[in-house]
Amino acid sequence: MVIASVRIPESSKRRVVELIGRTPLDGALRNAYKRVRPLTEAIDLRDFSTSFVKISAVDDLLLAAGWIVGVSGPPPTGFFELRTDSGTANQFPISNWFTGEGQAVDDSPYFFQLTVDHRTRGEAVEGRVVVPDVFTSDWTTLPSTELMGLVASEIILSCNSCGNDDSSSVGIRHGLTMRRCDQCGLVFTAPRPKREHVLARYDERYFTQEYLESQRETPELVGHWENLLSRVQPYFFEGASLFEIGFGAGGMLRRAQARGWAVSGSDVNEAAVDFAKLRGLDVRLENIDDVDELAGTYDCIISEMSLEHLSDPHRAIELSAEALAPGGCLLLYTVSAEGKSFREEGMASYLVGPGEHLYLFSSESLCRMVADAGLALQSLWVDNQGNDVGVVAVKSRAIG
Repeated sequence: MVIASVRIPESSKRRVVELIGRTPLDGALRNAYKRVRPLTEAIDLRDFSTSFVKISAVDDLLLAAGWIVGVSGPPPTGFFELRTDSGTANQFPISNWFTGEGQAVDDSPYFFQLTVDHRTRGEAVEGRVVVPDVFTSDWTTLPSTELMGLVASEIILSCNSCGNDDSSSVGIRHGLTMRRCDQCGLVFTAPRPKREHVLARYDERYFTQEYLESQRETPELVGHWENLLSRVQPYFFEGASLFEIGFGAGGMLRRAQARGWAVSGSDVNEAAVDFAKLRGLDVRLENIDDVDELAGTYDCIISEMSLEHLSDPHRAIELSAEALAPGGCLLLYTVSAEGKSFREEGMASYLVGPGEHLYLFSSESLCRMVADAGLALQSLWVDNQGNDVGVVAVKSRAIG
């Protein structure tokens, strides 16, 4: 049942590269494809002439993902099969097939991905992907799923956005429960691990081995940063200052600097700070959860994919508002509790990591926090996939 080598026609070379570049795969998997051969180079079709499957562990999920070529027409029916030492097998249908936009062409690769959680895995020790009459991967020893080992110990009684005490459980992952506020829709980890345990994850190994690869300045990522910066560009003037909370590797700060902003930022990861300083950026080691005020007055403050990591995002937004100069703007871009991935996959969504993503924001909850901080909402939007939400808000020019 193993497919013979199928050569993709010369005319489909660019098609392979194009599909890999825009297929909505998890970041780690997309990067794995890119490492097969840099997409800027000519591709030897022999690298893509056979089907491929990868089985890995992400958090407490097993991920089966890969691609199949030599199939025309609709995506084939397939399944991920797990078996135990005793030979007992369990099958999970593959429904997430991607071919990029538009109709598939003959011999174009079909990408798939499927996740199985730790409890569903049970005692299974091997896994394989089966697409009857097309492809069957070898049995692969299943990788260990490493739970984060975080113990929920901080009791959360009320919603960080609206203060409501009534919430409903939306599920458990990593042994941690996430709840949804019955009033404003904010999703949050409750109870949650102690803050020092959460922060311990953001060490040098995390920055260099897990995070940094995702910050390669690809056209897609640079385009995302430029899109965000264009939303605050109306508030730019010569000498205007921009501060980023959780700057990561400093990529967006550098794009802002190129636009003329006087940039600075803070991050909780010492390795990130050292890396950004080597890039010539004015940055400091700081956790906004620990400060009473931001050091400085800024014309623009940006938090891109960091608000969900904070213990008290409501207070962080208040601190940001206090640090804005009159007429200054705040841009928040974070994970949506109303996005397609979380709506359809729930706790199995790649967005969910209750020991790191302590919050998933509804539009209402985010707008409430901005209003509570005394800022005037200027715009609210979601990303193209609907999985992230952003706002721009402005501080009044009025004095006193």
